[in-house]
Amino acid sequence: MRANTTSIAVVLIRAVSIYLVANGLSTSSRLLAIPGFWEEADTENKIMVISAVVTPFLVALVLWFSAKKLAIWMLPDANSTQVPGDRVLVSAGTFLIGLFWAMTALQALIALYPYGYSKLYPWLILLAVSIGLMLGSNFISRCYGWLRTAGLSHNK
Repeated sequence: MRANTTSIAVVLIRAVSIYLVANGLSTSSRLLAIPGFWEEADTENKIMVISAVVTPFLVALVLWFSAKKLAIWMLPDANSTQVPGDRVLVSAGTFLIGLFWAMTALQALIALYPYGYSKLYPWLILLAVSIGLMLGSNFISRCYGWLRTAGLSHNK
């Protein structure tokens, strides 16, 4: 049996959600493994550790349970019975890169908020770019399709 486009997108979205949780747990476990870290850590460091676990977990839950709807929204032009083409994969990849960057930016914004607004600007820019990638994934896919065939003869 051949996998269709929507099911492949669902698997990719759920794989990203598993990665987010595993990465959050890995980051925080390394910090918590330092002897006396939790007792000696100030409030900002505790917020950083908590955000490294809670933020990815919450986003992963949303991704996991809304994977089918996200896949359909992410790939509206894809026929669910056809094998995914390169434009569909470019659209899905662009969306997932944007999603990963948004998750990274949100986590950093939560962790760095107590340190002042000047440290937030690069992460706000990354968040804006990631939202642009997620919302513009179909446009980027169409641009890719146009660039791929630019200059080629369409005569049969």
